[in-house]
Amino acid sequence: MSAYDGPALYADALLQVWRSDDARGLRLVGQVDLTNQAAVLGHLLDLLDRQKADRSCSDAPAADLTADPAVDLTADPAVDLTVDLTEVTFLSFAALHTLVAFAEVLDPGRRLVLLARDLAIAEMLAACGWDRPEVPLTLLEETPDD
Repeated sequence: MSAYDGPALYADALLQVWRSDDARGLRLVGQVDLTNQAAVLGHLLDLLDRQKADRSCSDAPAADLTADPAVDLTADPAVDLTVDLTEVTFLSFAALHTLVAFAEVLDPGRRLVLLARDLAIAEMLAACGWDRPEVPLTLLEETPDD
């Protein structure tokens, strides 16, 4: 497992979840399956709730808006959410379906961006028909550092 600053938002025997570097998404390390996909979804929903609360409190002082004053989630209501899967060693179809379902309920103009190093995720999306243009989900594949 990787070592990151601060405690994980979630950790079990298979998976650890942190906020991404820009605080607009999550970084996952390990295996995502039926036992922990609900936790991932819960943290994505928490990010959305936090952003919605931040937008509704836009008249409040900046220090009251977010836990991290350096991150202004109110600046762009159509900001993309990211899930960094580059350190995920296993992603079940059910967990991927959960991510797709989450993307489908995002506000218009918003996307869920998946960062991955494994072509298998793109193949899973295509096999299930989840690579349609109307699904607001984008897969960005990174090349491994060799």
